[in-house]
Amino acid sequence: MDTKGMIDDDYIRPDNSHSALLVIDVQCDFTLVGAPFEIPGTFNAVNYIKSLVLDYRKKAIR
Repeated sequence: MDTKGMIDDDYIRPDNSHSALLVIDVQCDFTLVGAPFEIPGTFNAVNYIKSLVLDYRKKAIR
């Protein structure tokens, strides 16, 4: 998945040379459909989160 295609607005697209990616507390109890504390829509965001993480790792941004 191309992360550039996810965000069409230059204003909110991550600037990989000056940004940090923080992924905080993505737990199954809040993410999976039908989970005890499901937050609707969170499951659909997981693929985007994964793409962003892979993109940042590929560019060796730390």
